[in-house]
Amino acid sequence: HFGVSYADEHEAPLFAKATQLVLMLGSMQGSLDYAEFIKKEGKQKKLTPQEWNMTYVDKIDSEAIAFIESDMPDKARWRKRTSEIFTTLRKLGGLYNSVTTSQAPTGSISQLMRVACTGVEPYFSMIQRRKVKDVDDSWKEFILVPLEFYQYEDEKIEWVAEQTAHKIEPYQQIRILEACQAFNHTAVSKTINLPADTTVSDIKKILQYARKSNLKGITMFRDSSMEGVLSDHGGKVEATCEFCDMDVRSGSTYKFRGPAPLYITANKGGQGHVREVFLNTTKSGSTLHGMSEALGRVISVALQHDYRLVGKIARTLEDISSDGAWISASLGRVYSIPAALAKVLDKSGEGEVEQDPEPYTEPSSYASCPACGKISLRRSGGCNQCVSCGYSSC
Repeated sequence: HFGVSYADEHEAPLFAKATQLVLMLGSMQGSLDYAEFIKKEGKQKKLTPQEWNMTYVDKIDSEAIAFIESDMPDKARWRKRTSEIFTTLRKLGGLYNSVTTSQAPTGSISQLMRVACTGVEPYFSMIQRRKVKDVDDSWKEFILVPLEFYQYEDEKIEWVAEQTAHKIEPYQQIRILEACQAFNHTAVSKTINLPADTTVSDIKKILQYARKSNLKGITMFRDSSMEGVLSDHGGKVEATCEFCDMDVRSGSTYKFRGPAPLYITANKGGQGHVREVFLNTTKSGSTLHGMSEALGRVISVALQHDYRLVGKIARTLEDISSDGAWISASLGRVYSIPAALAKVLDKSGEGEVEQDPEPYTEPSSYASCPACGKISLRRSGGCNQCVSCGYSSC
């Protein structure tokens, strides 16, 4: 369009330099000198960050004009247009959407490289554990202790330990971002870590504060909002279960006649959904009794987590057969204890489809990990991370 050949050893570099000038109001050499410029002139003149930028723009603007007047290729007949662009950019203070600098998500990369640095991201913990898949498809686990690389005194280690992610207020984390993003065209990869008791109103205020701080983007994560990701809790957070707090539970018990007497009880919660099952057969202490009791406990845990699993569990058990048969007056003949339990779950769960018309979805939002193959990959911040093997897409 401008009559410039990219194969020309003289014109191509000049044209590229002109394009760079238009994008960021500064030559590449000027960009490299930016930090030194601020260090010297900014401190001497006691300028604010905004004044640093405008003073630097003036410096680069003079370089650009000199370049246009002397080095601009004659074949690129757009001097006037370029001058108009420079004039507009000076009024606007730069191009907001021009991207020539960026920053990778250093948290994930630094762990993979075993580097005790996370960029502007505060340490989540002073001890980090990670699994990495080697070139021979073997998995290696390592523990990274950031401060082991430095000769810290004990009192200094205690001070640094108090500066981890959840010890720094969200607004202070935003101020860190504000300082770093001033010289980065894209958004800096940094997660704002929020405590577990953060409310919707708090998040709204944080977003408004981030906007006033001129952040290009912000990612927030509330502690304990998802299972299987990092948490600052020393112990496991107990899940709340309304059904678990019920002192009186209604249900039905079904009797089956067979090689051994079998009683199956299905209890329901306040909304009429099956939330608990018991299996009792033969005398206590026998292998069959222990296996039956274990089956009931495991299924009860699943139903208390999500009652909609009742149909899926019944379909899984109904085709299992054994060398005996059990008969119920109301449910008919079955050929195994798991099949008898499937009959009870179907009978006790009748009518739940009308009460809960939503199709069943897996209670977990995990996906298949491309590294280890387990269903343990989920979104965390701006990356997909496997909570089983440590794989990260970043």
